Amino acid sequence: MSPTAPTPHPTTLPLPGDLLPRRLENHRVHRYRGDGFEWDAHEIGEEGRAVLLELYRGLEETYRSWRERRADPDWPVLEARIRRITDRAFVARIEALAERLPTAGDGTGDSLEDVRLLRAGKVLHDVRGGAFTSLVVYTRFLSGDLFPGLSREDLRMATVLLARDHAKMMRNALPWLDPPERLRDLEERPHALDAVLAKWISTERMPVEAGGLVSVEVVSSYEGRLASCCLEVSALERVVSNLLANAVRFAAASPVRVEVDPVEPDAVRWLVANRASPEDLNWLHSRCDGEPGRLFRSRVSGGRAGGQGLGLATCADFVCAAFGLPGVDQAVRDGYLGAWWGDGWFAAWVHWPAFPPPPEGR
Repeated sequence: MSPTAPTPHPTTLPLPGDLLPRRLENHRVHRYRGDGFEWDAHEIGEEGRAVLLELYRGLEETYRSWRERRADPDWPVLEARIRRITDRAFVARIEALAERLPTAGDGTGDSLEDVRLLRAGKVLHDVRGGAFTSLVVYTRFLSGDLFPGLSREDLRMATVLLARDHAKMMRNALPWLDPPERLRDLEERPHALDAVLAKWISTERMPVEAGGLVSVEVVSSYEGRLASCCLEVSALERVVSNLLANAVRFAAASPVRVEVDPVEPDAVRWLVANRASPEDLNWLHSRCDGEPGRLFRSRVSGGRAGGQGLGLATCADFVCAAFGLPGVDQAVRDGYLGAWWGDGWFAAWVHWPAFPPPPEGR
């Protein structure tokens, strides 16, 4: 990868000093609003669409119920509502949706069928992953013994925020779920950094499916605004959630590190890093053949531990759209996104356009 220019950077990770870009240009005339990657879900039939609608309604009702009584939430009712959409039987129905997709090529072709099925696979990957995966695990901790260092209050609030954000993400990818709310998501409503980071900062540690906790360290030198509307935030959520999901899944030890920093003239870098096992580092070396950017190409490199590599490919889709880039090759070459591993670490980063500050006096 050839970054735009070498620069010192604030990360404490052992990355080469010339790896991250110093300056990134936005090639769009108008700001990207987070759309363009929707799916109507017809390939999975009415029964499959009904499962998606049931999940969405459960998430949205959870957040609305909390919001209506935020001063004194009815936590037993809220927890029961969340358990209905996170029990093992329902989660199995969500995970089985991908099996309903028709079989086509390897997903790398240019045919309309391949492109459509690849988009479907990416959407279903994000529906069953990201914030929903964390919500499932958090709910199971609420239903049983809590790990030391995680209070019930923290877990409860995290589940509400995860439900809110996953419902918003589903409206981004599946607008037919709730057309009126999707329109409201497009209303101008600038968001600050907490719109994405609040739920991670509030918990400090993330329980993982295999057991135990992975600490999450968030370090940010960016203090500006993040996005223009809820729909744009939900697009960025899909990107950051995919990075975090990979980091937590493959973390050999704590911490998972999230670094958010400004890049000239008006971009924000999101770097997520995890401690990596020798086995995973060897897999990366052999699979990518010295080209980390292959991780961001749809189904070119394949995934680790049964994955298909769709999460990072989705990150590339949104980053290219946000900056007006023609494709992942330029995005990787110029440093808009990238990956690195060494000294026991794996790191992946993306960039997103910063949102300009309000005019003076407002």
